[in-house]
Amino acid sequence: MCLAAGDVPIPKNEKEALSSEHSAEWIAAMTAEMAALSEMKTWTLSELPPGSKSIGSKWVFDLKLLVSGEIDRYKAKLVAKAYAKRPRMEYDEVLAPQASRQWYLRVKADMISIGFKEVNVDQGLFILPGPSCRPLIWVLLWVDDLLLLSFHKDILKKYKETIMGLYKTRDLGEPSVFVGYEITRNSSAGTLHICQSRFIQELLMSNNMLAEPGGMRFPIPLQPEASLPNPEKGVPPTGLPI
Repeated sequence: MCLAAGDVPIPKNEKEALSSEHSAEWIAAMTAEMAALSEMKTWTLSELPPGSKSIGSKWVFDLKLLVSGEIDRYKAKLVAKAYAKRPRMEYDEVLAPQASRQWYLRVKADMISIGFKEVNVDQGLFILPGPSCRPLIWVLLWVDDLLLLSFHKDILKKYKETIMGLYKTRDLGEPSVFVGYEITRNSSAGTLHICQSRFIQELLMSNNMLAEPGGMRFPIPLQPEASLPNPEKGVPPTGLPI
């Protein structure tokens, strides 16, 4: 049976996760997170210095969804309680132990080692420089997801295999959902649709702003369709990469 996001409430804490009817899935996600923390050597055990107070941690839960709205997998992250830190003494320090920070540093080092450069204005974006001003490949990192884009299929295939050899990862093929954006592409028609309809719907519902059938609707001053350049017809490929 396929479950959708609305069928599974996201726990607010560990107690809710362990007492929910989907506790087995949440426990598996928590176990995977602890394994990742151990593999990344995120922390080292040490004695608490005299007069110091330890910073607590908490579990944060979420669902990774497919473009259809069905659940892809259950996610759990162990994070530090940043609000417990002391001003001027700890706020400027990295929130450690945190697997996300260690993961980012590892990905950054790996990307640089195979020829990529970090983009200063967005530290989650890496580019592979090309002979012209346009990069050969863009790699976008969001938490534990990597999105690869390029105009060159052969180069993309080569580096995708290289990157997949560095981590325990899955090739999900053409992106359908990324950071809440729903992506639908029709290569034969030369169209690419990007929207956040599910996110907008959930936002409207949570704020009691979703109109009932026949209720008030608000126009949005945006063109619903846009034409992209087609390199095969002699138009320079200034549109979106593959």
